[in-house]
Amino acid sequence: MKNTLKKIKGKEIMWAYIMLAPAILLFITFVLIPLVSTFVISFCEWDMLTPAEFVGWQNFETLLNDQRLRTVIINTLIFAVAAVILKIGIGLLLAVVVHSIRNKFLTSVMESVFFFPIILPMAIVAIVWGMLLNTDMGVINGLLTTVGLGKVPWLTDPRFSLITVIILDVWKGVGFFFIIYLVALRNVPKDLYEAAEIDGAGKSKKFFSITLPLISPTTLFLTIQAVIGSLQVFDQAYVLTKGGPGDSSSTMVFYIWQNAFQKMDMGYGTTLALLLFVFVMIVTVTQMVLSKKWVFYN
Repeated sequence: MKNTLKKIKGKEIMWAYIMLAPAILLFITFVLIPLVSTFVISFCEWDMLTPAEFVGWQNFETLLNDQRLRTVIINTLIFAVAAVILKIGIGLLLAVVVHSIRNKFLTSVMESVFFFPIILPMAIVAIVWGMLLNTDMGVINGLLTTVGLGKVPWLTDPRFSLITVIILDVWKGVGFFFIIYLVALRNVPKDLYEAAEIDGAGKSKKFFSITLPLISPTTLFLTIQAVIGSLQVFDQAYVLTKGGPGDSSSTMVFYIWQNAFQKMDMGYGTTLALLLFVFVMIVTVTQMVLSKKWVFYN
């Protein structure tokens, strides 16, 4: 009997490994090997045309003395904080408004309208926005001139370039946050609201005492998604402003791309990529630890 049970258990374990094998193979191929390769290349000088040359800690010393990197990091942090707050805030606001509407047809229309930007390719969206925001020929400046406000150099002035990239990113991505929040709101038990009303709770009391705590796991998920996505932003800055003027709208991934592929300095590019990886990991772990104080799972 024991031998039979051992054979059955052995077969189950074998099939478990067989089922997991494709996922493990994909992880090793597309995550583990590239990560190890990145770490190795960061100690080399390599232009992708000639054999890599080991240079030790030289790339890390360059990183510590890189004045442009400081500007890029500040830009990335500003972008991340602004984009996360705006996406979370606007997404939740839109979800609350749509959730309160009882007309199913109107609700469906609003869901489609708000979610539509998500399905559009970012490169195409950025090109269209670039035309709309053109200083001399853009529609938006045309409207501003019509009402007497004058033209705004959205893409050519360091004061506005990063703000413009943030606005584009929020417009493009807020629909995802809206939909996820809307689903979360619909899953909040109605009997909790009814009980609160019996106790005399108003709308604001119900929102802050019932709604926000019960959708806090959703907020945590969206916050992590938003932070990681914002720290890795590239195509918005590349297509819309090319990181300029100067470095006013350069982000971390854009700077990595510049060094690795424009300057053909793959060694320093991978060093920057490692820095970004470590930073993303620290931020993610910090969010998970702090979430224990405000996320409600019961």
